[in-house]
Amino acid sequence: MNIKKDLGLFLYINLYFGYINNGDYMKKILLIITISLLLTGCMGLNNTPVAKVEELFNKYQTLDESVINDLNKSLEDTNYTEEEKERYKEIMKEQYKTLTYKIKDDTINGDDATVEVSIMVKDFYNTLKEASTYFANNTDEFRDGNSYTRKYNDYKLNKLKDTKEKVTYTMNINLIKKDGEWQIDNLSDDIIDKINGIYPY
Repeated sequence: MNIKKDLGLFLYINLYFGYINNGDYMKKILLIITISLLLTGCMGLNNTPVAKVEELFNKYQTLDESVINDLNKSLEDTNYTEEEKERYKEIMKEQYKTLTYKIKDDTINGDDATVEVSIMVKDFYNTLKEASTYFANNTDEFRDGNSYTRKYNDYKLNKLKDTKEKVTYTMNINLIKKDGEWQIDNLSDDIIDKINGIYPY
């Protein structure tokens, strides 16, 4: 939708018919200017550091295409089979959908800004740590010929799927303003690990 084009048409129609039908030209002008300013203000509300961070986490919660693309890329260099990749993706989709967050603070310094956020996610870090410990103490249980990979992957994926415990992380998300628009700076590996619930603590 072209907001400027639609608004221009709206203004023209109102000016034209208001002038013909009511003859109260100046009142129509004032009304239309007021509406225009309100629309501009509403659009501006979406261009703040906090709004951009809220938009980021909404993309995770709604499984935005960009989030799924990043998830697919993260699996390219793993030792998972195609079936295991699909299982892992479903686990992570559930992680993202159930993610909750709270904006704690925001600081703006010229064209730079930082938004402090706390998020709550499933505690996959502890799940994977416990799985690794169990594997180290029960290696023979995972032997499959000369390999341990398939059985261990299956064990880890089952444990991740069954994870119920949550963990809370705090993070600072940096933003920069370019051409009047606030943009999130590249997310660090630490922030991504926290969103995925695997950041060590």
